[in-house]
Amino acid sequence: MSTIQNAGEPNQLKIMINVAKIFNMCNTLKLLPFLIEPGRLNNWIEIIVAILDSQQDPASHLVQLSDDMHQIARLDKEDWWKLKGIFTKISVKLY
Repeated sequence: MSTIQNAGEPNQLKIMINVAKIFNMCNTLKLLPFLIEPGRLNNWIEIIVAILDSQQDPASHLVQLSDDMHQIARLDKEDWWKLKGIFTKISVKLY
C-alpha cells in the first residue's frame, strides 16, 4: 500500500475516496449479506488496516502540527486525510 503514501497519479486518491464512500454507503444500516459470509470481509479489512496504518513523510505539509484553524480546515480538505477519515468511519462501523 505504498501507493497510498506516494499517490503517483493525481486521481488515485480520488478514486480510492469514491470506492470508500460507496462501501460506506452500501453498509450503512447493516453489512451486505455477501460480506457476512466467511472470508468475504478479509480483503476489505486488509485494505482498511493498510490505509489507516499508512504514514506521510514527517516533513510533509500534511502532518505538520498547527493550532491555526484555517490551516486545519485546509488540511481536512486534502485527499489523504479524507481517505483516512472515511476508512476510520468504516472501521468503527465494522467494529
